Amino acid sequence: MSAAAPLSTNEREALSSARALADQAFSRAAGASLVPGNSIRLLKDAEQNYPTWLAAIRAAKQRIHFESYIFHEDGTGRMFADALIARAREGVRVRLI
Repeated sequence: MSAAAPLSTNEREALSSARALADQAFSRAAGASLVPGNSIRLLKDAEQNYPTWLAAIRAAKQRIHFESYIFHEDGTGRMFADALIARAREGVRVRLI
């Protein structure tokens, strides 16, 4: 993985402004402030989502809260079920919605 290019002054200012707006929105909506150290990454389709989700499941140490609208009894569904079962057997608390 290559290092990201340094942000320009405009990019830093835009990011700071976006963080302030997000902090305000979350505070109003949930009474919660932003927690430092978190990040987001937009995953556009199953090709990007599934490997990332499975990696996160396999890396979980304490708990997994997993919400999915549909689970099919197919190869993909079995991959997720097996990964969740394996973590539960290792003592990770698994919640599936």
